[in-house]
Amino acid sequence: MGVVVMFFIFSLSIFFALFNLTKSLLDLQNLYVHGKKVSGEIVSFEEKEGKNAKSYFPVVKFQVLSGHLVSYTSRYGFSQAEYEVQNTNVELSYSAEKPERFVILGKDRRGGSVALILFFVISYPTILFLSAYLRPDLAQVFFDFFKNI
Repeated sequence: MGVVVMFFIFSLSIFFALFNLTKSLLDLQNLYVHGKKVSGEIVSFEEKEGKNAKSYFPVVKFQVLSGHLVSYTSRYGFSQAEYEVQNTNVELSYSAEKPERFVILGKDRRGGSVALILFFVISYPTILFLSAYLRPDLAQVFFDFFKNI
């Protein structure tokens, strides 16, 4: 019975990770499709130290539809300062309701998120298959558990 609980917790955590990644990708896609397109200027970078490397989060200044000039830090960082010179002009797309939600066009990292989702989608059934192949008794416990629900 403990194996089934561990498997359930593992499955739930995989589902939660996939859900969050998918939601993040959909939010990003929504900014691309429905966001307001404007020109902005990178005025600085916020440098954050990670486990293995530094990440650089551009601080972008742009004018919203109401005419106000705003400045926000991007939620999407880069492993190196891709714009080595500050005061670099960029195109961006932002949410009219929440201008702090924006993306620099052409500089997002959706590919990494898609690869991570594909990894989970492919690895999860593989783990299930290998578990059933290597330990058929555990697979039987799992199936019996769900038959009795």
